[in-house]
Amino acid sequence: MKGTRHPLPPGWNKHPPLPSHAHAVITSVMQVWQIAVVATAAALLAAALAMTVYRIRVTRHNTTSSTA
Repeated sequence: MKGTRHPLPPGWNKHPPLPSHAHAVITSVMQVWQIAVVATAAALLAAALAMTVYRIRVTRHNTTSSTA
């Protein structure tokens, strides 16, 4: 009895099941390389901003101390 299949109910193939819908989280997953690009761009932007703020502070410090 182990190898026998049970008969399928009548009409089982007349109405196939509806296709399943993929969730938005699954379909819009960022790839690893995209995450690396975003992280690199954020690090470069932070470094550029830090350097700009540093240069502005040094310039202001030098001008105020030389006039005194």
